[in-house]
Order: sequence, then structure tokens, then C-alpha cells
Amino acid sequence: MDEYLGFCESFKADSEYSDPHFTYSPDTLYSAFSRSDRSVYAVFDEDRVIGLFVLLILPEDNYAEMLIGFSREEKAYCELVGMMKEKYAGFAMDFVFNPANRAIKEVLGKNNAVFYPEQVRMLAKVPSPYRAKHKVELLSDKYEEQYRRMHTKDTYWTAERVLSAKDRFRVYVALSGDEVVGYLDVTYCFPENEPYDFKAKESHENEMIEADLLSYALRHNLPNRMMCLVDADNEAEIAVLEAVGFQRVERQNSVTGTIERL
Repeated sequence: MDEYLGFCESFKADSEYSDPHFTYSPDTLYSAFSRSDRSVYAVFDEDRVIGLFVLLILPEDNYAEMLIGFSREEKAYCELVGMMKEKYAGFAMDFVFNPANRAIKEVLGKNNAVFYPEQVRMLAKVPSPYRAKHKVELLSDKYEEQYRRMHTKDTYWTAERVLSAKDRFRVYVALSGDEVVGYLDVTYCFPENEPYDFKAKESHENEMIEADLLSYALRHNLPNRMMCLVDADNEAEIAVLEAVGFQRVERQNSVTGTIERL
């Protein structure tokens, strides 16, 4: 990797082509060779490196993701997509990138990618003095069946997968008496953790349940930080996050493009 570090570092201050993952977590690049589920590819134009990519590859799930993408040239992204289609035909693949990166956007568009709304990265180092309105607690056996019934079904991290990954996730539930009125799936084992799924019952949607759950999770996440991605135009969600202690991180917005079948 050493001979490519200068190339990678050149993207740090590039407002158009910097990589959002690398900006907030350079270790995503530097630790790539120590992870069995990561692959690193370089793209060349004759002897000149024009692209370097760190990919997450999960063959058991037929899924791949571009974790780091360094290139200013459409040719490099074309080579990447072509290689993935050859080696991992039939996989779904996500590309998370800088919203200003026109080169990758053009290539993904030609490959019928689905683009999701631009997202803002928000970070909480300490919780705010927000006072919860509902009782919140760690999920126990008593409420597990209600949680399973309520959980989002159309997602990779289903209730069953979350509950089987106790070394990675905590589940918090908001209660009204003995009724689960909301839940939050959140990681807890990293220096910077992240909420993965939140849901409130329709009959309780205007009761700030998300804020109650997040404030509780933030207190129990200390001394670690917590990160959240939210659609850039979702001012209501941003207001909830700010109320419990999250702050916007400048220059780390991202867009996700998905090729549903390579």
C-alpha cells in the first residue's frame, strides 16, 4: 500500500473527489489488508495509477460495497464496475460517494444504479440534557416477541439477525405500560457507534419516542461517540438529532448508488 499513499492522501482536501468514509475514518483504508472481508484494487492507465478502491465483499450474502473510492476519472470507475460484474455477477453492490463526484455518478447512471437522497453525517460525543418522556430500557425476554412482530421486515438487519449478533448490537425499547411503542437497534462495540433501525407505533408517532431512545442510547454509549446519517432535506429528523446532542459534520455528506444486480 505504501507506494499508493501519496495518491490517496491527495484526495483529502479535494472538495469534489474526497471520499466521505476516508474523511471521517482513515482506518477504513489503512486496516483494509487486516480484514478477511475486504479487498483492495488499484486501476492503472499504462503506468499511472488512476484509481484505488477498498471493497467489502460478502459472498454468502451476494453483496458488495465500495468502502473507499479514490479516482477523478470515469475510466477508473468503469474498470471497477466491469471487474465486479465479471467476478461477482449477480451480486448487489452499494457505492457511497461524495455528492460532488461527477465521474462516479456518470458511470453508475450508465449502469442503471438507483440513487438515494444525499445524506448528512451527524456526530454526538456527549448526550444533551434532553429529558425523556417514556420509559426506555434494554430489550429483555419479556418484550422480545413484541419487538420481533414490530420490527422492519424489508432490511438486511432483521430482528433475527440483530438478536443473533449480541456482540455487535444493543436493542432499546420505549414502553407505555407493558406495551412496546418503539425500538432502536444500535451498535455498541465500536469507538464510534451507529443507530441501524428505529420504529415507533403509528399511534405514538408524535411523542418524541426516537429522541427518548436516542438519548438513552447515547448515555449508555459513553465514552464512545455515536454517528448518524440522515437525509439532507429531512429537517424534522435533523432537529430530533440535534435535540439529543448530535451535531452536523461539515464536508462529509454522502450519496449512495446501488446496482441491484451486477
